[in-house]
Amino acid sequence: MRVLLIGETENEKIPQALRRDHILYDHIPMPGTEPLLCPEGLYDVAVLLTDSTGKAAAQQLATLLPALREDGMSVPLLIVAAHLSARDRILVLDAGADDVLTQPYLLGELLARIRALSRRSPVLQPRLLQAGDLSLDRGHCLLHGPK
Repeated sequence: MRVLLIGETENEKIPQALRRDHILYDHIPMPGTEPLLCPEGLYDVAVLLTDSTGKAAAQQLATLLPALREDGMSVPLLIVAAHLSARDRILVLDAGADDVLTQPYLLGELLARIRALSRRSPVLQPRLLQAGDLSLDRGHCLLHGPK
């Protein structure tokens, strides 16, 4: 499984938990005005991390999420934010998020939600990809070439 982390992590706990669970990830900063390029089929889940709280976070996400979806981001999107009210979570979900996780949360719950969202991936991706003499086992992250 491959995850795209978007935004700032307050510490290394999330990347450490992903590594411990053998989940590959890339980490990019929160997009500004430029479009976010998310190649189709490369990621199983995107996790957007915001350190904004409450209404400010919900408003920021309500503006950002439709733009991400319009730019072609089709992978399941999990939002991790601090202190969102039920109305704010509804706003974020309606804006394009597939799931919302608010603080405080257990890292185990974050990982379980990532696994659950990856099972909903809209594109069925084979575990073994082949091109000529090369084969890639996505499940074990192994690349095999000619001998």
